[in-house]
Amino acid sequence: MKFVTPVSIDRASFMIAPTHRYMSMGSCFAYEMGARLLDAGLAVSNNPLGICFNPYSILKHLRILFGVRDINENLFVERVEGWVHLDFHSKFVEESKSKLRQSLYNHLDQVRLEISQSDILIFTFGTALAYCDSESGEIITNCHQQPSHRFHKVVLDMARLTRDFVELVDRHLPAKKLIMSVSPIRYTRDGLVASSLSKAKLRVFCAELEEQIQGANYFPAFELLIDELRDYRWYDQDLVHLRPEAIDYVWQRFIECYGSSGLEQQLAQWKIIQKRLQHRPHNRLSPAYLSFLLETRRLIDILPGPIDAEIIEKLQSEISELTHSK
Repeated sequence: MKFVTPVSIDRASFMIAPTHRYMSMGSCFAYEMGARLLDAGLAVSNNPLGICFNPYSILKHLRILFGVRDINENLFVERVEGWVHLDFHSKFVEESKSKLRQSLYNHLDQVRLEISQSDILIFTFGTALAYCDSESGEIITNCHQQPSHRFHKVVLDMARLTRDFVELVDRHLPAKKLIMSVSPIRYTRDGLVASSLSKAKLRVFCAELEEQIQGANYFPAFELLIDELRDYRWYDQDLVHLRPEAIDYVWQRFIECYGSSGLEQQLAQWKIIQKRLQHRPHNRLSPAYLSFLLETRRLIDILPGPIDAEIIEKLQSEISELTHSK
């Protein structure tokens, strides 16, 4: 007897490998998938411009990155804790407008470098609804707790968005592979009926991109939750966000769809290395612990692909410290 209706997912036309570099952009689900890639020891820039729910704002960020448009001066606003920008996440905050502007430009330079080095881009779209700033007429990314009368809700023009997205990818990202998904997290603020309509628009949007962009592929994260798991036990206490077990299951299906044999090998090896990195010795200054660290470094060095440089730096620093203390 069957108790679920499985979502059939064909192997993708391209595989992801441990030697690839990745960037995720979009909703909190994009962040979760990026975090899983990071946990696997892969080279990932995980949602570097912050969580972004609607595809227009993602496109705007890409346009700013590639110099198609500039940061809008009219969207800087001052809050109690400092200056923020309506096109960027609240993690970007400074004590003055000029400092925030410079901080954003510096960060964009870094993200521009990271996206140029990335082989695979992962986009997750959350909603086809957005908020427009009545003062500037601009669709914005974050309201930053500004007075509600400043904004009004809009439904994105998906046909125009599709055309503009395809044009940008063709011009600035022609060699990249794209993995797209619709976030399985329902946007309940506007009600479930509006959320269903929004998700339907996003699914059509992904289908159009997949058809028009060479190297673009749709991953059915939304369908896995809504059609296959289809039970509130997979959701958190708010009945909207996902439990870790649900994210783990989607990640497992993601690897089944895109994972190369080299990636599967690295995932298995990385689990062993992670346990070694989490080890806490009884005697940190013992020769046995130094040998343990050296062996951990050797295991990292023979991995098929690069890992987070900070992990290597931290490990090497400890090795150097113990070596010099002998």
